[in-house]
Amino acid sequence: MQVLLLIYGSQAANGVIVITTKQGKGKEDGSASVTFNANVGFVQSANQMPILDGKGYLQYRQDYNIGNSSSDYLAQYPEIYTNPFELDGTGVNPLDWYNYNQKTPVSSVSDEELTRAWLSRLQLYTPEIDNYIAGIETNWADLVLHKGLQQDYTVSVSNRTDKGKLSLVVGLCRSERYNSWR
Repeated sequence: MQVLLLIYGSQAANGVIVITTKQGKGKEDGSASVTFNANVGFVQSANQMPILDGKGYLQYRQDYNIGNSSSDYLAQYPEIYTNPFELDGTGVNPLDWYNYNQKTPVSSVSDEELTRAWLSRLQLYTPEIDNYIAGIETNWADLVLHKGLQQDYTVSVSNRTDKGKLSLVVGLCRSERYNSWR
């Protein structure tokens, strides 16, 4: 069986055209047989792993950095990856904590400077830090993994005559599951 598969670019990544050759099966009177199938349904992500919220992600970054730091480094800079507003009871004051990575120690520091230092130590990028300070948290799972519409259409024409047999099948499958809009 010969198969020709065509996929038209990234804009139509979910649309696939498959052309196959088969022997036609027409009616005895020589007229063509036409079949149309349509399936429409909803799709959603199955077995989706839980995705961390902002607080959970920061805890993950903290644990990651602690795990990748030597015990000597953590002893030299106690609580270096801890949120500076949660240092009570640790024996480290926020100003000393801030001065861990300052070439010239400062005598006072603002809350925003403490926050930026903490998030930088967790290796967040500037836009992430700016969003944190602005209170912006994006739930990407809600934006991307939502229910979508799936459509599947197939038309087939088959015929046989004294001169030969013909079969043509055209199908279209479209899934709008991972679009970033609703």
